[in-house]
Amino acid sequence: MMMEIPGSVQDYYTESENEAGEKIYLANRQRLRALVSLINQKTQEVIASGGNPHTASLDLNDQFNDFISTAPVLAQVSILDVFAQEMNASAMEMNDEANRLNRQAAKHEAAGFAIGQWVGAGILLIFLLVLFGIIS
Repeated sequence: MMMEIPGSVQDYYTESENEAGEKIYLANRQRLRALVSLINQKTQEVIASGGNPHTASLDLNDQFNDFISTAPVLAQVSILDVFAQEMNASAMEMNDEANRLNRQAAKHEAAGFAIGQWVGAGILLIFLLVLFGIIS
């Protein structure tokens, strides 16, 4: 699976110098958050088409690693750190949504179970009334 990564690698970090004159690199969180969203969208497309989302995710991550490979090593470290944070946040958001759906399904299941108990109790009552009517 291939995707077009928007922009150039330089769009994903900024370079500056600290007081000691050393270069420091800061990742562009907004660009990386948008990229994570794009990766999630592509992974959902793979799922919808019946493909393997795990291998698609690995392929997309490999493509991203190739994309940033021309950046300075310390910029790559900064980019990958923020990228991992954003992927983790995205995964937690998906887990929250899955938990919400599971709770909703459990409520519906509990309501169905309660209705089933009431129907069963009604049938038992009718059976007992018929049984006692035959006996008397």
